[in-house]
Amino acid sequence: MNRTRTSTFSESTNGGEDFNFVETLKTTGTGINARLGLIYRVVDAVRLGASVQTPTYIHLTDTYGTTLTSQYSPPNQPNVFSTSIPGYDYSITTPFRANGGVTVLLSKYGFLTGDVEYLNYGASHFNTTDGSTDPYLDNSNAVIASGYRSVVNLRVGAEGRLDIFRVRAGYARYASPYAGTASYNRDQNYFTGGLGIRSKSFFVDVAGVYLAYKDRYSPYTLVSNEVVQPTPAPATPVVRAAPVIASDYSRFTVSVTGALLSSLSCRRPLKEPRPKQAGALLVVGGYCPSACLATRTRSCKPAVVPLGRLYTCSRP
Repeated sequence: MNRTRTSTFSESTNGGEDFNFVETLKTTGTGINARLGLIYRVVDAVRLGASVQTPTYIHLTDTYGTTLTSQYSPPNQPNVFSTSIPGYDYSITTPFRANGGVTVLLSKYGFLTGDVEYLNYGASHFNTTDGSTDPYLDNSNAVIASGYRSVVNLRVGAEGRLDIFRVRAGYARYASPYAGTASYNRDQNYFTGGLGIRSKSFFVDVAGVYLAYKDRYSPYTLVSNEVVQPTPAPATPVVRAAPVIASDYSRFTVSVTGALLSSLSCRRPLKEPRPKQAGALLVVGGYCPSACLATRTRSCKPAVVPLGRLYTCSRP
């Protein structure tokens, strides 16, 4: 991570006087986490999966500096004053995540899939890197712990297949991370659908996503110590007004993707192994295997595999 924010304030007059104030905040950092997962095949048509992601540890350094430049005429010589505060090191730890899912294959007719995800937003926290205490970070951690909660997110989807045609549908719910929202539902709901055509020479996919959720917030809070009753006035401020703005948000997006697929003409490579299975041969190079020529075929179709390309030969 490398982020720099620069703010500039400038003034100038007709007499040639200039005033410039530049404020710079630079944040650099690195992070690390680990993700582990497994897939278990119950039967040929059913797969179970699970994964965990450790909390992400991010080490950050903030560097703040300012520069003030003034120029007057006469003598029309600039005066520059700069200051730089030593970098401040701190760290952020993001929540632990756990995920579990299931997929059911419906033979050549499609599949069903779904998964759930657990994470605790309230477990995020700031720390100093030297082990010292920082009142500002401690207060931020208290706000996070009290203002956020653990959630369970849900995602389900299905695809139906009929010859070259595809029909897809899905739903996802991302629970609100804010604590104290039991009386007001802020969950985000995604409804998805799509159509597709897949053939040997091309494919086209059309997908739509509808997002809907509700939100509520207070832009400001008016506080006053002046009260009529009781007397004397309380030691803590009394909230006089806290307007609440409620909104319903929705958005619909459509995406279209497609491509033309072409086969490669067979060309004899300099050297290739003998085919280990009928009609296919694994080749690391960029040419079709000469087995195509040996079987009097003129075209072959590549498929990407970990060690190279798997060419399936077809007769002319």
